Amino acid sequence: MSDPRPARARALEATASLNPGAFSVADWGLFVSIALIWGSSFLFIAIALDSIEPGLITWGRVALGAAVLNVVPRARARLDPEDRFRMVLLSLLWVGIPFTLFPLAEQHISSAVTGMLNGAMPIFAAIVAGVLLRTPPGPTQTAGLVVGLVGTLAVSLDQLGEGENAWLGVLMALAATVCYGFAINIAAPLQRRYGSLAVMARMLALATVWTLPFGLWSVPGSSWQLGPALSVAFIGAVGTGIAFVIMATLVGSVGSTRASMATYLIPVVAMVLGVLVRDEHVGWVAVVGVVLVVVGAWLASRPERAHAPTAVPEPTEAPVTLEALVEEVQRLAAVIDAPAHTLPTAGWSEQSGRPHLEVDDEGTMHWVVCERGSELERRTTTDPDELLYWVFDSVSHSVASEHELAHRRPDEDHRRQLFEHELQLLGRLDPEWRARRIVELGHLLDEAGVELD
Repeated sequence: MSDPRPARARALEATASLNPGAFSVADWGLFVSIALIWGSSFLFIAIALDSIEPGLITWGRVALGAAVLNVVPRARARLDPEDRFRMVLLSLLWVGIPFTLFPLAEQHISSAVTGMLNGAMPIFAAIVAGVLLRTPPGPTQTAGLVVGLVGTLAVSLDQLGEGENAWLGVLMALAATVCYGFAINIAAPLQRRYGSLAVMARMLALATVWTLPFGLWSVPGSSWQLGPALSVAFIGAVGTGIAFVIMATLVGSVGSTRASMATYLIPVVAMVLGVLVRDEHVGWVAVVGVVLVVVGAWLASRPERAHAPTAVPEPTEAPVTLEALVEEVQRLAAVIDAPAHTLPTAGWSEQSGRPHLEVDDEGTMHWVVCERGSELERRTTTDPDELLYWVFDSVSHSVASEHELAHRRPDEDHRRQLFEHELQLLGRLDPEWRARRIVELGHLLDEAGVELD
């Protein structure tokens, strides 16, 4: 077999080289487009409500977004049966429920305030991550949560005096945003396996089914007007379809840490457009509140600086560099013919659930998983072999999953072939890694019918 290492090395270096430089004109165009498209979605929902009922707005948006994404080659992926329940749950939490709640909310509160409340998404994502992972936030993230929640409260209280049922609209908008917080956290394993676009395309296809009954129920109360119809077409085809392709392109060009900064502009864009286009009222308390929300969201989504445990002695050798780790990962990846997309990125995150590696100033190494600004997992060590085991535990599982999907055996527990191939790959790298993984899998191997030699 020919040595695939040079191709993989070039691929990894190309990814890293696109990240640290200044934005090009095209990068700025993509960045601004994302902020404007997603920020203006709340305005177009308000325009659509002038003649279209909420249920039909939701279904039209979801169906058009699904139609756009499912023609993108990168968005096509075969779903493993064991991931079906998670995908269904995700289609409800990320699309079905929040996309239904936002138009309902805007029947009671302005598009500006709805968009401003949606800016709290990174805050709720950080809270959910802390609960699900049982990991308390660090000082910076805690400060961000407090500041952001105070800002959310300020925006909410300012709006409560605007109408008799404004409180209901505020609750609906907040409930939708909380759904996003849960969705982002449970999406990471699927996005790591199938890619962000493939997950979104499948979610939208499923949500088209879930939202259809409410959409049909809303048809009699809706009427045809060009402006509202074009608004639904925009938030569906562009805001729910094309925007995700744009975001994926921007992440590939500048890295997701900087690309994700566009999402912090969404509440600002929503506020400005609501005031200028719809002449909506936004009080000064809400303006202060949205500033706090944006600042809090930024702080809450920042990773805390991790330090090596105090019990670990100072290394006597020169600390490992990130470049040396990347070189070793590439060398080992060539041994098992691991595709580039299964390897972690180096020094930056795609924010899509794909792991990345960090090495701090003290030489401590980190294996990190981030998703849309939220850090979902961080493992820290001063032992290079331990870090490499974490890397190739993940890589071998991804490679084995793809192999199993392509060579599925009828009438057999799919885990058997997956585990067998995963252990075979680890054994080629290091027999001790294979033995360790056998212990970790434990009874799952017996349940899957794996016979160990």
